[in-house]
Amino acid sequence: MMFETLPNWVWIFYYLFIIATLAATIYNAVHKRKRALSVFTAIVTLITPFLSFLYALSRSDGLNEWEYIGIGLQEGSLWALTVTAAHLMIVAWWFFFFVKDLILD
Repeated sequence: MMFETLPNWVWIFYYLFIIATLAATIYNAVHKRKRALSVFTAIVTLITPFLSFLYALSRSDGLNEWEYIGIGLQEGSLWALTVTAAHLMIVAWWFFFFVKDLILD
């Protein structure tokens, strides 16, 4: 039984994104910039790949991870919604990181 998966370059980009997010959240927390949001985002960033992996374990043959999450969202799966919300939260944190004077400072 062989599962489809995303190309290697996608995984490299994904894990570099996770590592960069962790580094930036730790930097912000140490320098007391948006400390609560940074600590929360660091925790979410550590948990998200694990949640994604657990969710992807139940996928069937012929589906890669993105296809499976898309189908799960269409079906209203709580797991798919949680995984997607966690990733969107990380992306939103980067928005606040770069637009620091806009809302949270």
